[in-house]
Amino acid sequence: MSWVDIEGRTLSVAGLGLSGELTLIEQRSFDDRVGFAHPLGDGCYLIGLGCCVAISAPDGVAQSTVPLEQSDLLT
Repeated sequence: MSWVDIEGRTLSVAGLGLSGELTLIEQRSFDDRVGFAHPLGDGCYLIGLGCCVAISAPDGVAQSTVPLEQSDLLT
């Protein structure tokens, strides 16, 4: 399971432990607010990062697109 903390600028990933408890596996921090995170496989996530879309690799490095503007989304 994964979730984002928009204002905290983090992506958290958790799994079930041996006795069925939820265990935090990793937490990635970013320089901007995270609006969404979609798993791509191999530990990578497609993330909405501020005003751009980025790919976060397992090492936490984010590769982002050019900034998106509101007008870009309406055309």
